[in-house]
Amino acid sequence: MRDGLTMLRRLAALTACALAVAAATGCADAPRPAAERPNVVLIFVDDLGYNDVGYNGADDIETPNIDRLAAEGVIFSDGYVTHPFCGPSRAGLMTSRYPARFGMEHNLAYAPEDGDHGLPVDEPTFAEGLQAAGYRTGLVGKWQLGAAPPFHPNNRGFDDFYGFLGGAHDYFRVDHRSAPGSDFAPLNDGFEETEFDGYLTDALTDRAVEFIRADSGAPFFLYLAYNAPHTPLQAPDSLVRKYSHVDDPDRRVYLAMIDSLDQNVGRVMDALGAAGKREDTLVFFLSDNGGVAPTPHSAFDWADNAPFRDGKSNFHEGGIRVPFIGSWPGGWPQGVVYGEPVISLDVGATALALAESPQDPERPLDGVDLTPYVRGEEKGPSREALFWRQWSRETDVITYAVRSGGMKLVKSDANGAPALYDLSNDPGETRDLIAERPEAARRLALLWNDWTAGNPGNLYPFPSLYDDAIAEARRGVAEEHRRIGGEEGELFLITPPSAEKAAQTCSDGVAVPDPDANPGLLGDCEALMRARDRFAGSYALDWSFDKPVSTWEGVRVRGTPGRVVELALVRKGLDGILPPEFGELSGLREMGIEENPLKGMLPPEWGNLRNLAKLALHDSQAEGPLPPAWAGMTSLQELWLNRNRLTGAIPPEWGALPRLRLIRLDGNDLAGCVPPALRAIRNEFPQGLATCEA
Repeated sequence: MRDGLTMLRRLAALTACALAVAAATGCADAPRPAAERPNVVLIFVDDLGYNDVGYNGADDIETPNIDRLAAEGVIFSDGYVTHPFCGPSRAGLMTSRYPARFGMEHNLAYAPEDGDHGLPVDEPTFAEGLQAAGYRTGLVGKWQLGAAPPFHPNNRGFDDFYGFLGGAHDYFRVDHRSAPGSDFAPLNDGFEETEFDGYLTDALTDRAVEFIRADSGAPFFLYLAYNAPHTPLQAPDSLVRKYSHVDDPDRRVYLAMIDSLDQNVGRVMDALGAAGKREDTLVFFLSDNGGVAPTPHSAFDWADNAPFRDGKSNFHEGGIRVPFIGSWPGGWPQGVVYGEPVISLDVGATALALAESPQDPERPLDGVDLTPYVRGEEKGPSREALFWRQWSRETDVITYAVRSGGMKLVKSDANGAPALYDLSNDPGETRDLIAERPEAARRLALLWNDWTAGNPGNLYPFPSLYDDAIAEARRGVAEEHRRIGGEEGELFLITPPSAEKAAQTCSDGVAVPDPDANPGLLGDCEALMRARDRFAGSYALDWSFDKPVSTWEGVRVRGTPGRVVELALVRKGLDGILPPEFGELSGLREMGIEENPLKGMLPPEWGNLRNLAKLALHDSQAEGPLPPAWAGMTSLQELWLNRNRLTGAIPPEWGALPRLRLIRLDGNDLAGCVPPALRAIRNEFPQGLATCEA
């Protein structure tokens, strides 16, 4: 990494009033009384290195407009994002909730026909809260939180949208041939595809300026999500020539992209001033993650995250600590450095508090209102700790970090061990203190364990259920990426090896007292325990290794030797993914799990239940196609799947089920035709489905 001026040296040059927040009211530029409900402009840039702006020390590029914004506001020197790469970081920003709360820990593909692949519709965006509070709302730029209609920005709280739904875009052209799953999505104006002339960063600013100039009399929220300086590395030739003195050709173009970005930030600020709205507008500026740095998976090395370690995709400081500014001349102090940790979750929480928007008690925000802290009305840190997590689809390994005060515990390498750093004295994370300060490590680990206990695992297969490249996911592979995690509390406690507790199994306790005499029940027990780990929600099943499986709630064991023959779990509030493990219960005769908010596709593995006579899964949230493999349920007599979210055609194979006498599929969005054999029994189908020709 390139050396640069220290942040404090540059700040001293910017303003003589860069004091602690507690002293902010003594500055000459103390704020005038704030507007009741300010406008909010959120400038969110992409892959910008911490040390690639002037106010943080860059010495090979000038960013006068970003520096001016810093001088006119509050610099959050310890400002973080919720994730070290684009999609989950944006999910946290938009919801003011950690993305791990709703299982979004990987980027989403550009998949406009996949209604399963997007920011969950039951997770409100803070744009929706501002919209409900009377704000005019607009998004200009990058979305990357789902491309299907339910996830479109115009359906997620934005009155106006001009930008692209995927993760990246060419800076000079629109490619309408972009295939689903490609990062390079078309450019949209609302729901319609459109074109642009010139350089994309300029075109996005043109639209942002139009939005600012439009005056409806209501306060407004503008989310200006530049994709610069994310790849592809492209910039106008004139700006690239300006940096011809830079030896590295990649960094040369990257700096030209930042130069353009800075000029356009200046245009936005000038538009606010010209409209007479600058004093009453709170402007946030931050990056979605750190700049790129070499990793085992990437050789990219054109950004500068000094003085921090590593970069994008990594939980060391270079990946998650970002340039972060908040500026509101009419309501916040100017020329202030706020040194306590803050996070992008706080952007939406602050905006909602200022807008006096009511909050949903069912989904409490993880962000906090920064206003009393930057004004000095509240002292000390805004919360006890900050948390990060990534659950890898490929390896099923969790990496994580937690910061409390100046201490940080991090496991950023899937194959590495946790490390402890004192960021107050070692911001570059060069000295691991875990052996010297085990109690500090244990305290942070316990905080992290408590935080992650209620979070689901990664719920998103990649790149999309709809992409042909992973069509196999429709046959159940995807469900392996949709599981709730195991005993994280044991996995991440920092304890001596001798104190670690061995994992229990069904044969350790009394669940199956004599597994050798009853291997069938042992298999049932282990399948049920793996299924249990997929459930979430407020209702806790009493299934435990410490008592006989025959006494478990909702489980009936019959026969000699005993087998699980019935599951009765109606209206238990069970949330999570439909468990394919139930397909291993080969003795099962009846399964009633209806009226639970269970999600996901119908597991093809349930087709192995050859003894199952009744399956009730109505009034739930099952989605996707009907599996042809269920034709293997040759004893099935009743099938209740009404009022779910099922799509596609009824498999013709179901018409050959020999004992079926009742089928309910109404209340789903099915297409195609009905096999004649299913018309001949008691049935309910969605209206409009004709009978298939014999």
